[in-house]
Amino acid sequence: SQYQILDRRFINHHSVPWTVGMIELILMQPLCLWTLYAIVTKSPYRFPLECVVTTLHMMGAVIFVAAEVYEGQFNVPALDPIGVEGNRFGNVKWSHDQFVYYWFGFWICNSIWIVVPLYRLQRAMQECARALASTTTTWPTTAAKKD
Repeated sequence: SQYQILDRRFINHHSVPWTVGMIELILMQPLCLWTLYAIVTKSPYRFPLECVVTTLHMMGAVIFVAAEVYEGQFNVPALDPIGVEGNRFGNVKWSHDQFVYYWFGFWICNSIWIVVPLYRLQRAMQECARALASTTTTWPTTAAKKD
């Protein structure tokens, strides 16, 4: 499988990708379907749901990438196992596979899972703020307490 080339954590049953995968399967799938339904039916819940879903998407991507970076990127095809000791960039392979699986597969594709939800979160937050600002309900103020 291509995932096994991209990230050895899938072969080794590392806890991070499996935990993120289970969160996506058990929690994110129903939330995404509910959000889709809310968008299609123009429900007032669509923007708060989108805030929750996009935040969870970004959290999953950050945890997935950050755990591998923190552990030294030994599970992704970034470093040549026979390299220059003490020089992290001396171990970088400049090959087609390294470009495809590391730079494109690991960094660019995972960045999409942060950038796109960040954009959608910003849009949904603006819509939520607009909806809250347009309400006619006023909160009690000190002027209202004057009897």
